[in-house]
Amino acid sequence: MKMERPVFSYATEDYLVLREAFGDGHLGRVLCICSGGETALNLLSFGARNVVAVDSHPGQLALARLKYEGMRRLPAAHFADLLGIGEGSPLASFNEIRSHIPESERDFWHTSSNLGKGALWCGSLARYFLIVGRCLRLALGRVRFERLLALCGNKDIDNFVSDCFKLWRFKVVLALLLNPKVLAWFYPDHGWRTLSHSESPRQFCLRKLVEIAGHQPIGSNPVLGPMLTGSFIAALRPPYLAVNHADLSGSVEFLQYDLREIGRLNAEGRFSAFSLCNVIDWLTEDELHLVLCQVGNIALPHAKVLIYSRYERATSSLVQLFESAGWFLEKDESAQLLALDRTGYHKTIFLLTLKNGE
Repeated sequence: MKMERPVFSYATEDYLVLREAFGDGHLGRVLCICSGGETALNLLSFGARNVVAVDSHPGQLALARLKYEGMRRLPAAHFADLLGIGEGSPLASFNEIRSHIPESERDFWHTSSNLGKGALWCGSLARYFLIVGRCLRLALGRVRFERLLALCGNKDIDNFVSDCFKLWRFKVVLALLLNPKVLAWFYPDHGWRTLSHSESPRQFCLRKLVEIAGHQPIGSNPVLGPMLTGSFIAALRPPYLAVNHADLSGSVEFLQYDLREIGRLNAEGRFSAFSLCNVIDWLTEDELHLVLCQVGNIALPHAKVLIYSRYERATSSLVQLFESAGWFLEKDESAQLLALDRTGYHKTIFLLTLKNGE
């Protein structure tokens, strides 16, 4: 079976939210959506005893496994090279751990350009935003691009957008980057890059910049900052890059599962926490109810579930759905987590606790 390129190679969730949601009391056995492996590795660095990362996309699992083996087996400098944030060759670092990668995945990384500039930049979403960053740097010039990274607050954003739309080259670049064919090449159905039919490019820029930089600079955004610049400032490096890997005592399992069939998971032991990304955005209400019921069946007493959404959600009907599936919405804690989130990507965060926890 031909391996498909992963979509996500770097987390779109803020690791500060993950750490605050679970604390130390729910880091025994944790189940998470795999995506690019960032959540699983960060949980491990927080002290989780065992992490089970599930995904239906083989490419996402292959990427996460690549990062995990690099984290376990490579010196820190070579691991940074593998990720694409060091000084050396990602492919050279891959060759050091090649024998520990499943044979079905080796050729995908070694005989093509799929590893590219490193494991953090190989996903189609990261590749798109690296191109966005380069194009904006060319269209705006160095000074304006630095202004973009420093944007914070509605007045600054409005002035900046007005300045940009005086540049013909910016308008040309923006039209190309938002072209449906260009978007479809990288990722055909990603809501935060969709230009609605009712808004102009200028309105689109204002709306997105207000969402992302209304309260903090873009350069401090743990997702968009690195993707636009292709590098990490020290404050934004995910926790798994900062730990002494030799001291890690936990383990990670990577399993190919559709979350809607999670009840069939033959797990050895129950889970204390579940990080389910933005499942609420792609499951129907009936499917979400079923998943939460199944998750409850493999959960320890007082287990926690963390769910994100790209949209503002009316909580009244969802509270009923959560409760009917056996979960209690922690409203105050959920609001605090949303306030902590630095991504500007999520509009709602839910932290749930298992109701029948005795």
